[in-house]
Amino acid sequence: MPDPADLGLREAADAIAAGELAASDLLEACRARAAAHDDLGAFVALAPDPGEPRPGPLRGIPVGVKDVVDVVGLPTRAGSGATDAEPAADDAPFVASLRDAGAVVLGKTATHELAYGVTTRATVNPWARDRLVGGSSGGSAVAVVVGACPLAVGSDTAGSCRIPAAFCGVAGMMARPGRLPMAGVVPLAPGLDTLGLLARTKPKTHGARQAFALEKRGIGGGAKRRSDPEQLIAARGAPQRRLLAHPPPSSVRHQASSSRAGRHGSAIR
Repeated sequence: MPDPADLGLREAADAIAAGELAASDLLEACRARAAAHDDLGAFVALAPDPGEPRPGPLRGIPVGVKDVVDVVGLPTRAGSGATDAEPAADDAPFVASLRDAGAVVLGKTATHELAYGVTTRATVNPWARDRLVGGSSGGSAVAVVVGACPLAVGSDTAGSCRIPAAFCGVAGMMARPGRLPMAGVVPLAPGLDTLGLLARTKPKTHGARQAFALEKRGIGGGAKRRSDPEQLIAARGAPQRRLLAHPPPSSVRHQASSSRAGRHGSAIR
């Protein structure tokens, strides 16, 4: 058998299900591949040994998780030094669903700071080091390219899964906004944010697709497109509000609005 880290999602899942490959061997091979390409900056943290994976269509498949999505025991920094360094107390529901399907979390992948950009400049394109990896899910794309994981989680608001997939030559797909629960995910534009997957080929086989159907599995659907943004942000948890600038006092806002309106010949009273 070739190096297990060279197997795609379907091949790895089939080999484990057939007893031709041990889940522990695949995880070890993926960890070795991640270490061999550490200079590319795909990962910001690796998870501890997950133990025996649960049974399911993704049994034993190592998954990289973008560092805007909570993974229990690891901090969610969102590519920023201004965010909370405390480890997450729980998995985001989407990560929990992947574990329920048998996947194991390899680590957290790099993102453009606060997912607000399309470059992920701290991560290097393995095909051409002088070119961008795209973003903001650039670390997830690179992790898949080098064989550190057959499947990776990204987020997408305006192309953040699809752009790095195109730049790095892998497949990227996103769920329709509102389809998945966004609890445990750092918000960017709450009415548009969604989650997605990256793999070497279209990642719909062997249970990956069922992670997109959480509402059918009793985990609960995501926030609808027209939901109150404050409620969507609150779903991420109170500490996440530290990412948002504190609004100025109402008197200051009023003065600023009056000033802008005055330049156009209007007045606010």
